[in-house]
Amino acid sequence: MSYAQQRLAALGVTPQPRVKRTPKPASLRNPLWRYAHMTAHDHELMRALAAGGMDYDEIAEKFECSRSYVGRVVRFEVST
Repeated sequence: MSYAQQRLAALGVTPQPRVKRTPKPASLRNPLWRYAHMTAHDHELMRALAAGGMDYDEIAEKFECSRSYVGRVVRFEVST
């Protein structure tokens, strides 16, 4: 019996069993998860919407990504 177990026994405290950890959702496990779901067709649509005058914020909301990512796609800084 370890020292910690002896101290707990002397205090009359029973140790709790370890709880199995549940895996984190993808959004917490990888903060950049939003970028992986875009296809080349999505990028073409983003560029067309931006050329048509739609705001980057509106496009980002529609495609569930960040405003800066939309800007990078429109400026052809992102390739698929």
